[in-house]
Amino acid sequence: MPALTLAEEGIEQLYGVRDENLRRVEAAFGVEIAARGNQLLIDGASGGVAAARHVLEELSKLVAAGHRLKPEDVATAIRVVSEDPQASLLDFFAREGPGPAAGIRALIQPRGLNQQAYLKAMIEHDLTLADRQAGTGKTYLTIAV
Repeated sequence: MPALTLAEEGIEQLYGVRDENLRRVEAAFGVEIAARGNQLLIDGASGGVAAARHVLEELSKLVAAGHRLKPEDVATAIRVVSEDPQASLLDFFAREGPGPAAGIRALIQPRGLNQQAYLKAMIEHDLTLADRQAGTGKTYLTIAV
């Protein structure tokens, strides 16, 4: 079980209060994480270990880049990596949503790859049609844009 060494800057933010973010990653990928300072040991099935490692490395880079990590960002990161194991969280969180001119940039962000694609389509095209099941955020994102 190889150790994962993360940057020490922002480690408290990455782990969360009482390691809540680490527990979320554990539950999502069926792994066990032991933390000693900035070193993590991840134990479990190889697929879960790889996914958990990817999420934690990417979130660490995100925090080091100055992103203020919120608990919902961790849930979003888990969802994005579950959908696409090779996804770059730096790119995902850096992409533009509704612009600052609209005054809602801090409030509205896509919560998955499909929402991100929908948001991008609405920004780039005058007319965008969406056909998804209820509760996927279509109306919410449409009103935001």
